[in-house]
Amino acid sequence: MEEQAAAHQQNKKSPETNAETKSPGKKQISDKGDIVSTDQLQPVNPDKAPVEEVDPAPSANAHSNPGFTELSGKISSTAKLQKQHEPSHKATNDAQAAAPSPSNERQSMAQASQINVMGAKEAGMFKREDFKALLSAKIHSIQLPKNEEQADEFEKHNNINEVNQKAVGDVKREKNAAANDIASATAAKPDIAAQPHRPVAKMPTPNIGKAPSTPNVAKAMPVKRTAASVEQPIKQQTASIDSEMKANGVTDKMLANSNEPSFTDALDQKNNAKAQSVEATHQFRDNEAKELSKTRSDAQAQAVNHISGMHGARKGGLGNVHGDQQQTSAKDSQKRKEIADHINGIYVSSKADVDVILNNLDTTVAKKFDEGSRESKKAFEAHVDREMKAYKKKRYGDAYADYGALAAAGKWIWDKLTGLPEEVNKFFDSGKDLYIKVMDKFIDQIATHVTTQLNAAKTRIAKGKKDVQTYVDSLSPSLRKIGKEAIAEIQSKFNALEESVNSKKDALIDVLAKKYADNIASIDTRIADLKAQNSGLINKALDVLKTSVFAIIIEIKNTLTNLLSGVISAIQAIIMDPIGFFKNLIAGVSQGFTNFGTNIWTHLKTGFFGWLTGAMKGISFTMPEDVFSLKGIFSITTQVLGLTWDGIRSIGARVIGEPVMKVLETASEKGLEIIPIVRKDGAAGLWEYLKDQFADLKATVMDAMMDIIQTQVIQAGIKWVMGLMTPVGAFIKAAMAIIDMVKFFIQRAAQIMELVKAFTDSIKAIASGNVSAVAKSIENALGRAVPVLIGFLASLLGIGGLADKILGVIRKIRQRIENAIVKFWNFIKGKAKGLLGKMGVGKFNANKKDKKEKKIGEHGKASKGTEWWNDEIIFKNIENVNHKLYFKGEGENAKLYMQSTPNYVINHLNKAKEVAQTASERKNVEAGITHYKNVLMPLNDKLSRLENDRIKLTKDNKDGKNNAKITAKEKSISEQNELQDKALEKLSILFQAIKFDDGVQPTTVKTFVTSKQDSMGRALEVEANPLTWMPGNTKGSPPRDGQSPLGWNHATEKGVKKENKIRDLIYIRGHLLNDNIHGPGVSWNLVPITRVMNSNMEEHAEKKGKQVLEENQRHRIMWYKTTIEEYYDASKNENDQYFPKRIRVEWAEYINKDGNYDVNGVKTNPGIKVFEQGKPAMPYNINDLGEKLLVDKLNLNPKFAKAVTEERKNNGMFERIDFFEERMTNYYANRKDKEVLDFGLTTIDDLRKIDKITF
Repeated sequence: MEEQAAAHQQNKKSPETNAETKSPGKKQISDKGDIVSTDQLQPVNPDKAPVEEVDPAPSANAHSNPGFTELSGKISSTAKLQKQHEPSHKATNDAQAAAPSPSNERQSMAQASQINVMGAKEAGMFKREDFKALLSAKIHSIQLPKNEEQADEFEKHNNINEVNQKAVGDVKREKNAAANDIASATAAKPDIAAQPHRPVAKMPTPNIGKAPSTPNVAKAMPVKRTAASVEQPIKQQTASIDSEMKANGVTDKMLANSNEPSFTDALDQKNNAKAQSVEATHQFRDNEAKELSKTRSDAQAQAVNHISGMHGARKGGLGNVHGDQQQTSAKDSQKRKEIADHINGIYVSSKADVDVILNNLDTTVAKKFDEGSRESKKAFEAHVDREMKAYKKKRYGDAYADYGALAAAGKWIWDKLTGLPEEVNKFFDSGKDLYIKVMDKFIDQIATHVTTQLNAAKTRIAKGKKDVQTYVDSLSPSLRKIGKEAIAEIQSKFNALEESVNSKKDALIDVLAKKYADNIASIDTRIADLKAQNSGLINKALDVLKTSVFAIIIEIKNTLTNLLSGVISAIQAIIMDPIGFFKNLIAGVSQGFTNFGTNIWTHLKTGFFGWLTGAMKGISFTMPEDVFSLKGIFSITTQVLGLTWDGIRSIGARVIGEPVMKVLETASEKGLEIIPIVRKDGAAGLWEYLKDQFADLKATVMDAMMDIIQTQVIQAGIKWVMGLMTPVGAFIKAAMAIIDMVKFFIQRAAQIMELVKAFTDSIKAIASGNVSAVAKSIENALGRAVPVLIGFLASLLGIGGLADKILGVIRKIRQRIENAIVKFWNFIKGKAKGLLGKMGVGKFNANKKDKKEKKIGEHGKASKGTEWWNDEIIFKNIENVNHKLYFKGEGENAKLYMQSTPNYVINHLNKAKEVAQTASERKNVEAGITHYKNVLMPLNDKLSRLENDRIKLTKDNKDGKNNAKITAKEKSISEQNELQDKALEKLSILFQAIKFDDGVQPTTVKTFVTSKQDSMGRALEVEANPLTWMPGNTKGSPPRDGQSPLGWNHATEKGVKKENKIRDLIYIRGHLLNDNIHGPGVSWNLVPITRVMNSNMEEHAEKKGKQVLEENQRHRIMWYKTTIEEYYDASKNENDQYFPKRIRVEWAEYINKDGNYDVNGVKTNPGIKVFEQGKPAMPYNINDLGEKLLVDKLNLNPKFAKAVTEERKNNGMFERIDFFEERMTNYYANRKDKEVLDFGLTTIDDLRKIDKITF
């Protein structure tokens, strides 16, 4: 109980609950928020500041107003004071200190103290040795028989019972001596008077404080708007029309002279929108004043209500806390009574149990002693009886035992008369000892029992003490638990107080802020309404201008800017007067084309052969000095026909034979001087010899070619271009005609750059008023551009195969020229007979040795046993790759090589040593190097020396003097060669365990291709199984003539004029099995696909198959399959059914269990890729157009087109317009040319709206 009281006192003194001991003037820290003593609670003085007007329109956020911020601070200060309270743990401690003590609390403390006293007493010991001594003395005082008769009936003539009774008293005394301390302490009563009285404090009352006053909120509310935010914007609206027109480059005169109804209507709207109404402004000011007054009065009423609510919240919150304190006090008292009752119960129970143990001990000790004395007495008497019988038998004989005392009457009588002999007395002494011995066991049991029971009493007292201690120890935690629960409960009440005050503070600030914002919004709305009302016809006029004028002019200007970035200065001139500008443009450009047609021959002389060079890809010309002379025409003609020196020599070799040609081509004898000239100049060198045979060359070749170019191309092309230039009479039509003409030239910039430059220069010239210079500039540009103009105009007119037509003219005279060359070589042969005879041409025939290919493991033997450098061995190494050991060079120059990759053997070994990864691999390489250096190379050196000796002897063997020595050397060489053979074989065996990093042997397995088509003949599947670098049953080729897939005519729009085609250049005849990997260009392997799809298939699938073609990958054996998963249906157009919608490509490698490529292995490392394309119709699918077609078909800026294709390549197809916009915006996120993005997205959106593009 002392510990209980100490714990309570310690709890009262702990820092956690002693906050109230601090000085009341100091600021205290609560569990939530700042704690200030109650004497600091003071009312807030109202603010009487006047309301003043502020400058321009304020923010709707009240907190941006300094006056409102100041008011918020005052409201927060008031709320802070209303939230102040004492710490929750102090309130709890006060409540517990005021809890009354129960009536039996001191009694329970005394009982707990008494249990401690009982527990302090030690259990005594039962002194068994002392008791045994007393018992022995009493036993030895037992009365013995006086004669034989008493001895025979000893059990009737002894005082053992009397002795035992006396011994019982000794047992009880020993037991009582052992239990005395415990029994006395147990019997004593608890000392209640010694226990202290617990003081009980008075329960404190709440300190509510005075009610706070309300501040003046007028200063924090919005004020009257300035003229700058109301009247001035109205005036600016009127001027905005002129500003917008100026910004868009539009004048009243332009609109008046436009001949466009929408333009003149816009001008009328502008002129009718000049008048402004001021009455609306006055009305606004009246409404503004009323709203400001109402806002201020409402705000003040809200402030009064919420400030009063804060104080009410304080009063209610502190009242709730006081209620919790009273509950806490009651709980504390109740808990104290529970503890006192519990301690009393422990004391009573413990005392009762100890009393039972001590009372039972008397009974059990007596019982055990009685039992022992009976056993001892019985043993004593039985011992005496047994010994007496034995004695009598011994003394009186067997007759006594059978017939009694009469049988031995004499001795018996004698013994009767003389008393018991000493021998018999000893029986009784030993009987006493036996008594003590038997009794000793029971005395030990009694002593043990006494000790056990006293210890049990001691244990029960200890348990009671522990129970009391445990429960007493729980007093402080229990009371603290009540305190903690009370702290939490009271703190929740304080929190509720703070939250209530905070909510009223926040609500007040929020409602004032809302009043502020509502007033701002209302005034803003009225200003907006004022502006909208005032705008009237102004806004209507602007809308008409923006939609009917500005948008059109901006679109025209942007289009021209995009097309004519080099002549920006001319664009405004076009916009100002497109009708007049277009008339001048037609005049200048038309005259330029007309002049070019008039002077066509002059221009063709300078540019025709330039075009022909470009048209004939793969053929280059050496232009003669005078192209149009007979010699020049002959030179060009023979170059076209490929009759250079190589061609002329080839004809000569066929006529006079290769051996003769080899002699003549280097001959310099007289009469053969023309041959070096022909070698140097080609066919031109023959001109002097052949010119008489080709006097008609100009008429048969040049004139015919010029007629084709001039009539069919140039004149017809000029006529077509001139058809573009038709005068127009209205603004928009004139502008669009200019745009169409600009597009025509700009979009063909890559073909006719000179003409485009001249055209743009013409734009600038016309803009500056210099119309006369245009015609000359156009004509000169056409003349300079003849090499590309011919092809351009032919393409424009749809004239195909123009170059072939020109070449057809030249090829007509090919045979004449070849016949002349044959005649020339026969002439030369006749001139060279003498020279050829001297040189014996045809008699020289060099012999060559053929080395047979050896089987794996076979050693190729050198002929005659001497040419050891012809030895070679083929073997497979550990990687199952074929290798060959062989020599390069002869005699002393012979070096040992190894292939797959041809290289010195030592280089192979050194490389193998570098790549060896395990100790075993390195050991195998070292063995090979050692054998090569220490065995094979010394043999080779010796063979080289022997061979050198043999050669010297052979050279100096005149008259056969060295024959014997030569034979001996050859024998030595042959013997040494045998040793070298064995060394080579051993080296090959060693090499079989080495991994050489020198590539692998190409496979000899050939590709096998199969295909499937449906009932319509459409390609469904093409499979290469297996696929290797070697072609098999098919040979790869481009699409062959006459081999087109179904739907190809629709893809190319056969029969449609070029200018009307929408799919031109989009589609190709795509291979299902690429032609590089043996896919033939035939219909079952071809489908119409877009260039984009073809590029994607090549990038993401076909390059996998092409790996088999790489030089160091030809050992690969693959499987490759292309499947048409789906064709488009024919619901909208029957031709759609021939176009694949989705194509799947699959591939894998055939690998065996050893990890090598094997046609009988299993498919490993599989891959799959699926490709899609859109329908072949308008609108275009943006995913089907490559960079060039995005420019040509959609008129996209080239830079934007490039960006689109790059993004599509990197991140896949565009699925929707919003995805497209998002991805392209991300693409340009860190780029500087974002204006390209803006214009590009606008263009795409416009195309989508007119159904020209889809996704």
